[in-house]
Amino acid sequence: DFLQVFDFAEPSQVMGRRDVTTVSTQALFFMNNPFLMAQARASADLLFTHEKDPDTRLVKAYRVALGREPSDDGVAASKRFLASASDGNSRVHWAGLFQARFASAEFRYLR
Repeated sequence: DFLQVFDFAEPSQVMGRRDVTTVSTQALFFMNNPFLMAQARASADLLFTHEKDPDTRLVKAYRVALGREPSDDGVAASKRFLASASDGNSRVHWAGLFQARFASAEFRYLR
């Protein structure tokens, strides 16, 4: 199923060039796939184990998921999302933050 979502080439056919597609099923796969959800939870757990400061934690979350520093807008949006947690620092919300980064187009495609 995974390979079909991302237009895996049929191995029995010769293809000189593959089509490049971006479809909603790809984003839905990243948002709902149990493996990716587990990876988001594991990433949040690892972050909590190694970093106590929430601001540093946020920067590291972006580095881990996207390989870059967060933009000012990204920091503001992430802080609003995390503030919606009852304690403001729930691992569940941090896992949700990772899952959102994993579901982003920036995560799926190389520049």
